[in-house]
Amino acid sequence: MVDFIIESKIRAKAFEFLQVSVDRYDEVLPWEILTKGFSFEGTTVPLIGASGIWKPRVLSSIPISITTAPPNPNRPAPSND
Repeated sequence: MVDFIIESKIRAKAFEFLQVSVDRYDEVLPWEILTKGFSFEGTTVPLIGASGIWKPRVLSSIPISITTAPPNPNRPAPSND
């Protein structure tokens, strides 16, 4: 239960960080801002990392991913996102 509470707080902080960033930079955020991420209780939480489904170290169960690839008509999508 503790992990769920902490992860919920991290995710809320991520949305807060994104809103502040959008207010500052507009809707297209600089890549550097997303790779640097935000701080949660002294730990850096990047929002962009490896491609595909990705989970920062501070999250133990549910991944976070804010990037995706455009559809490719020559092959099926790996997931329905």
